Amino acid sequence: MHLASLAAAAVAAAVAALVQPVEAATGFTAGGFNFYASIPNAGNALVCMSGPLAASNWVAIGFPADPNNPGMIGAEIVLAYPNTDSVANPVNLLHGAGTSSSGIQTFTRIPSTATDKEVVLSTENSSYRSGNIVACFIRPFNATSALVTGATFSPVNLTQTATSYIWATGPMTNGAPAKHTSNDVVTGASLFQAASTTTGSGTSSATTSSKSAATRPAAAGSSALVAGVLAAFAAAVVACVA
Repeated sequence: MHLASLAAAAVAAAVAALVQPVEAATGFTAGGFNFYASIPNAGNALVCMSGPLAASNWVAIGFPADPNNPGMIGAEIVLAYPNTDSVANPVNLLHGAGTSSSGIQTFTRIPSTATDKEVVLSTENSSYRSGNIVACFIRPFNATSALVTGATFSPVNLTQTATSYIWATGPMTNGAPAKHTSNDVVTGASLFQAASTTTGSGTSSATTSSKSAATRPAAAGSSALVAGVLAAFAAAVVACVA
């Protein structure tokens, strides 16, 4: 009986570990894209953008210079687009800022002569498959203008607390990003906390999303199946050694 009790307890503990809820997705959702981040090591963030994207289009996230007055002008922008010519490097990144010329807002890339130590593509975490892009890059939390020499803007510090972001998407023309076709400002959102979402166009506030373990039926279903098998096994053990 003692052996039966030990076996049952061990199996019960395994079941409890396996059926813990899957953690909710992080970041925020806007315009059909997911924007999220993790912390791979001290001092750095792994920032990702994912979602359906035509091979001839781009998607971008921006870090406003003034979170209390977010806008494209002066914002640091990281833009990604598919690289269909390379399997090993399926995503291209452009790093720059939102600028204005004669009243027209545009994306200005860091000059090719600049030394950019600010944003580095994470190739192993990036992909473009079946019309869906995952573009991830390593970005320091605490940034200084010294990290991007020759640039016309100063990078901003990242934060794990709620703040403002901008995003946009549009077409690539002759190898360069053309004017966005959709864009928005996201306020009260975090790349690192529980998922939030925005709707509509123009400035909008992020709201708590319903994303949770329940939205991942495959994972939840697998846990339930394993739990059932282990529970039956525990009962069999008890019956055999009683």
